[in-house]
Amino acid sequence: MTLELNMKSKSDKKDSTIEGELPRALWITNFAAPYRLPVWRELSSHFALDVRVLVGARNFHLDARNRGDEWSPVYQSDETFSISTLKTYRVPKISRPLHFLGAIKERTTFRAGGSILIGGWEEPAYWQSLIIAKIKGIKAVGFYESTLESQTHKSDVIAFARSVFFRLLDAVVVPGVAAGEAVEGMGVDRSKIFEGFNAVDVAAFSHARLRSVPERGRKGHKFLFVGRLIELKNIASIIEAFAVIAAEADTLTLIGSGELEGDLRQQVDRLGLNDRVLFLGRVAYSHLPDLMVQYDTLVLASLTEVWGLVVNEALAAGLHCIVGDRCGVALSVRDMRGVYITGVESADIATSMSISRDEWGGPLLAPEILQKTPELLALTFAAALQRNR
Repeated sequence: MTLELNMKSKSDKKDSTIEGELPRALWITNFAAPYRLPVWRELSSHFALDVRVLVGARNFHLDARNRGDEWSPVYQSDETFSISTLKTYRVPKISRPLHFLGAIKERTTFRAGGSILIGGWEEPAYWQSLIIAKIKGIKAVGFYESTLESQTHKSDVIAFARSVFFRLLDAVVVPGVAAGEAVEGMGVDRSKIFEGFNAVDVAAFSHARLRSVPERGRKGHKFLFVGRLIELKNIASIIEAFAVIAAEADTLTLIGSGELEGDLRQQVDRLGLNDRVLFLGRVAYSHLPDLMVQYDTLVLASLTEVWGLVVNEALAAGLHCIVGDRCGVALSVRDMRGVYITGVESADIATSMSISRDEWGGPLLAPEILQKTPELLALTFAAALQRNR
């Protein structure tokens, strides 16, 4: 058992007049995900917002495997809201540590008259936060991203505990249709569910497309995968599908790192695709927009996927997207231009890859995903935080 020291960002101290004018809101989450920064900036125009993360710099590389440094609180600072690390006790566990709220004085973070947004339910610290909110009469809003497909516990005691947690909340924000169905399945009243659209900084990817210079004389279709190289991502099936449909000069590029990289390289070698399937490794999130616009079709065919934000990014960059029907994002983008919903078997993926290539006529113009902004998602959170009990 170790104690996570409190580490506050330079923006931790807010102007007291702003604190007096805006209602207070506390957002508790595991990590300061870089794609959430635009959401927090917009939300801070409606609330005096404090973001508190459970995993700080001290344990970041232990708890955030395959995450880039841009996820670390050390690299986070913003003038419109504060980001700091809650004092927590970390209790080692087989798969990952559990986090409990630390010193009693940390409870002063939960101030009466404000609201709290709890970014999960699995951690003991989230349960403690909910209990403290109930005791102090603080409005508690949850954020739930999983779908019925991605839930690992369907009908056991853990599933029961999860349903209890979300029924106790004053409101729940979900990032799409599939997650909303999962929350309803827990017995949460529909009036308490606020459905938004999971969002990233789509403008950054759109601007990267606008400033890109078309590659003259390029031949072949460029397929792309972005994500961790792990079993759930079903990358072996993507490679197998590519081997079936690849035309002359077609390529498949894999961006990311993970435990399966060695096995995937061996598969590529067996298929004789060493010059056609490229491994780029991990890429910093800030560099991804300018890199992504160099490709034509993203393939995400995960065996299970809570959402799949890379689909938002790829569509904003003008790419076609082949999306597995087990991805949470599938229901929310299936009617958008350039989207091809597929099964997870290699034959299904191959068919979709072939269709995407045949229908490719250049980057998508004004893709619908550009309307699904972080600012719009922030308004969904604001509505939930302002909901009357």
